[in-house]
Amino acid sequence: MVEKLTNNSFKLKTTSRETSPSSIWIPQNHGILKMNVDISFTKADCFIGIGFILRYSNGLFICASSDSGLAGNVEEAECKGILSAVCRGTSLKLKEVIIEFDCRGAINYLQGKDSNISWTANNVLDEAIHTASTFGLTISFSFCLRTGNQFAHLLAGYAQTSSLVPILFNIDWLLSQICLDKLFYNYMKSVDSE
Repeated sequence: MVEKLTNNSFKLKTTSRETSPSSIWIPQNHGILKMNVDISFTKADCFIGIGFILRYSNGLFICASSDSGLAGNVEEAECKGILSAVCRGTSLKLKEVIIEFDCRGAINYLQGKDSNISWTANNVLDEAIHTASTFGLTISFSFCLRTGNQFAHLLAGYAQTSSLVPILFNIDWLLSQICLDKLFYNYMKSVDSE
């Protein structure tokens, strides 16, 4: 685990998988919550969609929601997705969560590694760090490929095209994707063990 000090006043613990990024949703250690986040961005003068799904370490669904906003470019949109996820985590009164997303530059920045992201993206990520610190939220960040974040991507696309108001989704709408995630994970697990 790496500590990152931002503006000499906020500490945030971050981690990342140093092995190859996942291409499917992978459960975490027992007792750890995981929030997958993704965005949908078309162009600067259109709303972005942000999708979240929160699950227990065993894969059981807790909640899914979406949000929307504006961003000047896709990198800024990705970072606004992270900020929105942190805000969602604080509104749910979470204390510790892994946030998984598919923006390598943002992950590197949050881990204090060299990153080539814009100053606007830096500012958004600093705001996320400040928000987490203010509300006592411990966050680990993990990188995954888009294929490992498909569920959140579907929610983000829905948010971009359907609503400007944050939505907390009903389980019935999401059940088919949850089943696909579990089936695909179990299939990949069985292939690996052969």
